[in-house]
Amino acid sequence: MNKNLAAGLIGIAVAVTGAAFFINKNQSESPALNAPALSSGTWVWEKTVMNDDTIITPNQPGRFTLTFSENGTVSGATDCNGFGGEFTTDENNILIFGDFFHTEMFCEGSQEEAFREAVLNSDRYLFNDAGHLILNLKFDSGAIHFIHQ
Repeated sequence: MNKNLAAGLIGIAVAVTGAAFFINKNQSESPALNAPALSSGTWVWEKTVMNDDTIITPNQPGRFTLTFSENGTVSGATDCNGFGGEFTTDENNILIFGDFFHTEMFCEGSQEEAFREAVLNSDRYLFNDAGHLILNLKFDSGAIHFIHQ
């Protein structure tokens, strides 16, 4: 075998081996493989980050929650009332909420209306590297961050 042909074959073998390593490395580190399911329990509102860098946090941490079920219903709690409704998702993580029902107690200084409206105005979800749920607000206006309870 001539030297150029042998060197060429070795080069191809190294390139193929390197490509196989690259593909396997990326597949094993994909965050989607380790992401929790949307319906894996209760999600607690941590903060909302708006695109103008405004950060909104709950006045009563731990009181604002969302729980998604596998049958397409969602329930939630706020610092004052409970709510619920239906949702759908697709393979692109599009999130669509139906109408929500809610109890109607009055609570002075409650953040519930702002929280509920933000949730209803989200249109996509994802999980960050820490496994936290992020609901992206419509028109790229911000994101609601949740931690798993």
